Amino acid sequence: SQIRCHLLVHQPLVGWHVAATIRTELIRQRRPWRTVEQVGLATCEWVWWYNQQRLHEALDYQPPTEFEAALNGASAICESAAPALATT
Repeated sequence: SQIRCHLLVHQPLVGWHVAATIRTELIRQRRPWRTVEQVGLATCEWVWWYNQQRLHEALDYQPPTEFEAALNGASAICESAAPALATT
């Protein structure tokens, strides 16, 4: 089965920066990879963490989703289910 993970990027330089960050923080640190599917699943997990959980200095050390919810006046924070972690 093919794993797909969509990361919307509106500016080419931002896309390049995100790709470079994924390579540095994920691909190179967790190798060796046995299959392309492992890389795809790990990338989806990393993108989920990056968007949902990481503490961002420029956002007063809040995850991006919490900061966005506060900006929108949302009373409840988005509680997306985390992707299953790869065990192989």
